[in-house]
Amino acid sequence: METKFLTPIQLWQDFNPVRDLLETAVKDYVKIDEDITCKSLYFTAIGGGEDAVRAYAEIFVPANNSRKAVIFIPDINESISREALLSYAREGYICASVDLAGEEKNGGEYTKYKGKYAYGQYDKAKQQLNNCSPSAECCPMFLWARIVRRFLTVILENYPKAAPVCVAERRASEIAWHLSAMDTRLIGAVTLLGSSFGSFVGWKKALREDADDNMDRWDTAISASAYAKFVGCPMLIVTATNSASGEFDRVEDLVDLLPEGNTYNTLVSARLSNQISEETNNTVMRWIGGIYSAKRQLPQVPGLTYSDKGDLVFHIIPDESEKKVSSVTLYYAYNEENAQYRNWHGQPMIKTETDYSLNVELCEEDQRVYAYAEIRYRDVLVSSAPVLITLDKQYKRARTPKIKLIYDTSMDNCFFAETEDVILAKDILDIKKSEIGISGISVSRGILASYMVGESRKLKYEGILQLSACSIQARDVTVCLTQEAEGKYTRYSALRQLKGGGIWNKLSFEVDDFRTDERIPMDDWNNIKKIEFINAEGVLFNNMLWV
Repeated sequence: METKFLTPIQLWQDFNPVRDLLETAVKDYVKIDEDITCKSLYFTAIGGGEDAVRAYAEIFVPANNSRKAVIFIPDINESISREALLSYAREGYICASVDLAGEEKNGGEYTKYKGKYAYGQYDKAKQQLNNCSPSAECCPMFLWARIVRRFLTVILENYPKAAPVCVAERRASEIAWHLSAMDTRLIGAVTLLGSSFGSFVGWKKALREDADDNMDRWDTAISASAYAKFVGCPMLIVTATNSASGEFDRVEDLVDLLPEGNTYNTLVSARLSNQISEETNNTVMRWIGGIYSAKRQLPQVPGLTYSDKGDLVFHIIPDESEKKVSSVTLYYAYNEENAQYRNWHGQPMIKTETDYSLNVELCEEDQRVYAYAEIRYRDVLVSSAPVLITLDKQYKRARTPKIKLIYDTSMDNCFFAETEDVILAKDILDIKKSEIGISGISVSRGILASYMVGESRKLKYEGILQLSACSIQARDVTVCLTQEAEGKYTRYSALRQLKGGGIWNKLSFEVDDFRTDERIPMDDWNNIKKIEFINAEGVLFNNMLWV
């Protein structure tokens, strides 16, 4: 079969989102509350006859609806999120979502993929998400992007005054790039934890030697980098420092591809991987509001600069033309090339007469420093673009002695919580006191995790891993370590029983206590990258060290 390489223009040139009949059928009107109504419907998205894709969609409409509208696209394996639609509708937006997964869940309505478009159902598509053979026209992402563009037609036929912004999560972010470049009806786009520019580039690097042309077809016709140069509306790119799906380091490379003069912002959630913080999400809402009102636009984000010799000192001059700065925090990490496993330190930058600055200490074995600044105002926060500094002999170094203490609650908190939610609630992670007044780090829900164990620059790995834990209820807790060897990351776990009653348990671990699911023991403490505590909701942890 002939292989075809297409550009975005060639891929989309024959598609007209308004040409074919929509054949809309309203299924129901449901009053959510006094001010919001949910309209559910089916429409013909693609094809006809035996190949017709009848897409299911929901539109949440506030009583006093205006031109403000959001097309919300959850991750491609997710069905419509009524919780997300409701959150936007309560802010006055017409908020709409079309089901792309095409899978029945709990007896609910869903999109029906048939005939030659059956590959659009997520259960069939998940094994070939990046398939572009024989051309990108066969890629599930392209099919889903066409469905969303047709849904945009549905919205505008029902609400002709609407001026929509697209918000897409995780793997669906590629679709937002397609729309922002190819559909002039969109007036803004937000990508949350996007994957296109990060994961696929990493995959290509690993498989380049024995891969076929499929990756090149993806790069030229489907990827975010292929569409960035054609973007015609404001963009907000939201990621997390340790994102596994969209590598933090490459965000600025993607931004550099945008057309000159195109409005954009970037936001970063510190110490998270597959989530964004509640504060970051509040800023996302503010950014969307700024599309419709200049009074709600975000402050400008200046560049982060640094000294080129002597002490490593960072500088930034925040935008205070409209709002006063509450605080500026410098986040920085040492050496680790894999963005997913970096341990991020956070320190307040010091206000001077001319700027905010901070001196970052270096030790003899430091080779690289990654950094960005987070600027907080009363109601929003903004992030500078990240910088990477390759260190040379011109910088001063301290002789840092190796220590055995990994963590106690007096230190910078490098722990974070992991849940299934895209937005991590602010109150899930906290330092709390036990009944006898001793503090410990704790999560109320999800997994407690940290990358601090990967900082070989300061830690002396030897002997036994020891930590203290306190629980009201007796329970089993699983401790997991992720270890890297020759580019491969392996997760090992060990189970411990905690006594209840609010007493502190001292837990000790030999290296071979940690085993894979196949019961293969860990050989040594070298190159540990991450520690996780599972089934640990409400448990306090402290005094983690090597003994």
